[in-house]
Amino acid sequence: MATFNINPSEFKYPITFQRYTLIGKDKDGRPQYEWVKLCDTRAKVLDVRGNEFTQAYGVGLKLEKTVYIRFNHSIELTTEDRVIYRDKEFNVVYINNVSDKFLEIKLEKVT
Repeated sequence: MATFNINPSEFKYPITFQRYTLIGKDKDGRPQYEWVKLCDTRAKVLDVRGNEFTQAYGVGLKLEKTVYIRFNHSIELTTEDRVIYRDKEFNVVYINNVSDKFLEIKLEKVT
């Protein structure tokens, strides 16, 4: 099996991971949720594809990206989390652990 290497200078884009977390209850006892920052890191970001489609008499756009970050043992990322990249929110679709060195994360944004 070939080794997977990334040059450290390729991790140049700042991204933020967030998780939708219960922060308490309001005065009526309803749960209150908020996006809470898990961590900030730098990543290698690749544009995979962009699709334009018709939706409800309008035009929609679906962007897909692949992000590589260094593997972090202290944070367990899931597909319920989201990524903030260049002030845009991307949903996490898929997470792949590459030899306990990197995480390959597939992202998508539908507008």
